[in-house]
Amino acid sequence: SENLPDMEGLHRIRVQYRDRFGNVSSINEDTVILDKTPPSAEIAYSTDDWTSGDVTAVLCEVTDTYRQGDDHVNMDPRKISFVGDPSSIIYNEVNHTWRFTFTQNGSREFTLRDIAGNESTYQAKVEWIDKTKPDIVLSMNSNSNPARNAVVTLNASDIVELDGRNLKTELPELIYYQWTQTPEDPAEDDEEWLEATNNTSVELSGVDGDWFLHVKAADRVGNTTILGSGRFLMDNTPPEANVTFDNTKPTANAVTAYISFNE
Repeated sequence: SENLPDMEGLHRIRVQYRDRFGNVSSINEDTVILDKTPPSAEIAYSTDDWTSGDVTAVLCEVTDTYRQGDDHVNMDPRKISFVGDPSSIIYNEVNHTWRFTFTQNGSREFTLRDIAGNESTYQAKVEWIDKTKPDIVLSMNSNSNPARNAVVTLNASDIVELDGRNLKTELPELIYYQWTQTPEDPAEDDEEWLEATNNTSVELSGVDGDWFLHVKAADRVGNTTILGSGRFLMDNTPPEANVTFDNTKPTANAVTAYISFNE
């Protein structure tokens, strides 16, 4: 046996044999490629901006080469194979690509192996999927005591986390609200929504009875939250006095007046 030079590239081998009787064979020639270069590829994403949808990562531009001196010689990339767990990986035979769809933030590794056994691993990482609805906080959620007005401060925030890390914290610029006399929340596309700035106060006055505050907030990718408050009891009707007397006829005696109020 004879060891090949430890140099990457194509090597030509010439072999001739001589037996113990001095007989010499013809020269046999062959070539062998010493390949130490792992496969290469790129990862392309369907989007790299914040989205409420899924994100697809495609392992593409797959190449297989070896070095011949200072040059890189291309080999057939279709002989490269995928190594590891193929679950949820979709292979496109026409384009020789591998695709994985992220339904939530996270990572996925792709490992490729060429016919020489060289391996390379690529990691697709997605941290811009936002399927979290904004959080709405009311400074006052209800008031069962009769009041002439109600003033409530509206706050909305949009936070996305992954494994305890904060990926995004945003405050929606606008927030929407309605005062109604029913606890049922209006539809998202209801035309009666009133616009307000986030972290601002809204007031209800000049009305009577049970009223409910409804607040809507949406983040920049369209996730929407509608929050309804408890009951606010409003009273803006002045009391009415009713006066009666124990004697309505002319008299020289004392007359008692009875006053009652209707509230």
